[in-house]
Amino acid sequence: FPNHALPEWTIEGLATHYESALTGTGRAHGTFQDMVLRTAVLEDALESLPQVSGKTAVWPGGNRPYVYGAGFFTYLKERYGPTRMAKFVRTVGDQLVPFRLNTAATKAFGITFKTAYEKWIQTLRDRYAVLMAEITSLRPLTHSESLSFGGRWALYPRVAPDGNTVAYA
Repeated sequence: FPNHALPEWTIEGLATHYESALTGTGRAHGTFQDMVLRTAVLEDALESLPQVSGKTAVWPGGNRPYVYGAGFFTYLKERYGPTRMAKFVRTVGDQLVPFRLNTAATKAFGITFKTAYEKWIQTLRDRYAVLMAEITSLRPLTHSESLSFGGRWALYPRVAPDGNTVAYA
């Protein structure tokens, strides 16, 4: 408490952001989070803040608060500076009603989370549009095809010698 009352994307996003920012390693520096966000942009499936806070088995499942939260907090730190991040954390901790995030965001960053999130989403769209243009100028984009809708993970895929069958666990 008071953090227990916050949305999961805030708690885990801050933790994942600082895990990476303070160590120079961590999930925010890996390729997985970038891949999740890039795929969401390319599929026009970026999620809103209320969606990021929800529980679902839909991809990226339980990774959602970590990926979106860490990416959003990294954007805020890069845009407004590390002292504003610290002010946000202190402001949330000092509030009598801790889950008033937009109040804390406005005090710390001078902008509501709703507006800041929309701006961050636009930076993702812009960045990945440039990447997509670079890639497709060299070769066509490979489109995937779902092979199954019954499970969450398809592990250890193997293509049969005839090239017509894929087996997986």
